[in-house]
Amino acid sequence: MFLKIRQNEFFGNILTLMGGTTIAQIIPIALQPVLRRTFEPELFGIYSLYLSYVAIVVVISTLKWDMAIVIHKEDRKAINIAALALLSSFVVNTLLLLLTIIFYQSLIIFLKFPETYGWWIFFVPLSAWLFSSYQVLNYWLIRKKAFIKSSTNKIVRRLTEGTVQIGFGFASYGPGLLIGDILGHIANVVVGGYQSIKTGFSLKKISVSEITQSAKEQSEFPKYQAFPALLTTFSISLPVIIVNKYFGVLETSYFDLSRMVLLVPTTLIAAALSQVLFQNISERVNNKLPILGTILKSSGGLAIISLLIVAVMFLAGPFLFALVFDDTYRISGEYSKVLSIAFMFPFIVAPISITLTALKKLKTLAAWQIAYFLIMITLLFVGFDSVEYFFMVFAAVNLVAYSIYWMLSIRVAMQYDRGLSKE
Repeated sequence: MFLKIRQNEFFGNILTLMGGTTIAQIIPIALQPVLRRTFEPELFGIYSLYLSYVAIVVVISTLKWDMAIVIHKEDRKAINIAALALLSSFVVNTLLLLLTIIFYQSLIIFLKFPETYGWWIFFVPLSAWLFSSYQVLNYWLIRKKAFIKSSTNKIVRRLTEGTVQIGFGFASYGPGLLIGDILGHIANVVVGGYQSIKTGFSLKKISVSEITQSAKEQSEFPKYQAFPALLTTFSISLPVIIVNKYFGVLETSYFDLSRMVLLVPTTLIAAALSQVLFQNISERVNNKLPILGTILKSSGGLAIISLLIVAVMFLAGPFLFALVFDDTYRISGEYSKVLSIAFMFPFIVAPISITLTALKKLKTLAAWQIAYFLIMITLLFVGFDSVEYFFMVFAAVNLVAYSIYWMLSIRVAMQYDRGLSKE
């Protein structure tokens, strides 16, 4: 049975990426029991805030040019689109660094970042630049079906990050979490760059004229994807910001652990599927083949996985968190009961929503992203009596919003398949 699945190219590629993803995520999760005992709980709350701000900047860094790398038919064009995305990331993050230097004090107050570690925000542009640069290289690897190389990169990053953080943890040096994150990104870019060159990425094929032409030809991505994607990422990061605003850094630390245990493995499994699905659907669209069956099978498999996770959290969440991380974090297990439901819907829907990008239904995607942002930003100003109540509202919002997202993706796929039958 396994051999039959492995011989299918699509599922084989998913298994390859998921294998690397699983190993990569075992590393930080396996290190958490040590890290949580060597760093203060509040420090993880600050680190979670930092990563949330980095995630927001990353999504706007390339202006979404990188999404066009996979779907273009010609390698030369794809290389120049990649160069355009890398240039965009450098410019955006350089400007952000200058703004951070100029408005440092105002930013600390506005972001509610603890003043003792306020200097961390100077490193947000650096982390965002490194991470977005690797994303560009990774899209090239996905285009070339270099899924083993893509998986290897995740492992290299996590090994570097984890080793550094553990070392600083035993030395009781708080900024070690930040330093480990940055060095992990650097390792990712170095290895990813080497692998990209080995798979045909040539700097000699880059020219100013072709970069300019690519910017014009793929203008839909920054127009209809960059800003809405920024809103979506901001929406995803908002729960951390809301918990910090209303309940403080310590509660943010407990929430961060729940989110890590639930999101890190599931998000990267979903990301592995999303990357393979994006390449597969783009290829099928170029060859005028149907896509609905693949999408339905993918979402069905993710639904089964997510239901198993919810069941485990409800039956044994608090016990498992206390056993693995320390009794201090039993409360994170309690939070995980409701949060497992909240995160289940994005896990199921996000990979298949890549259909909207592959079919260039960018206006439809943008409309959903803007609507989701408006709902989430409202929660920032509502006010909550307890963190548990906020989690229940958050779960309800995700249930409705991502159900609509799933229906939009299926509807677009059905329309595409019906169009093929008429040709």
